[in-house]
Amino acid sequence: MKLKLASLLVSSVVLVACSKDVVNTPVAAIPDCVFADGSNQAAPDWVCGAPVEGVALSAVGYSEKSAANQLYEANGGDSGKS
Repeated sequence: MKLKLASLLVSSVVLVACSKDVVNTPVAAIPDCVFADGSNQAAPDWVCGAPVEGVALSAVGYSEKSAANQLYEANGGDSGKS
């Protein structure tokens, strides 16, 4: 009888010692619109194709950075000259 009581007591102590409260860590809010470069930084809604007030038709594109793109921007972009 004493052995059963002792084993029951030990079992309940082990179960109580192994259980612990679940701590819910807050999860960072995921923005609805992020930049396409993989940074997961929040972007304005127009980047994701949302309509822009006062503009009848708009489109958003994306391209990887390249040396040609940097030269294009350094020269003032598309000046219409060939």
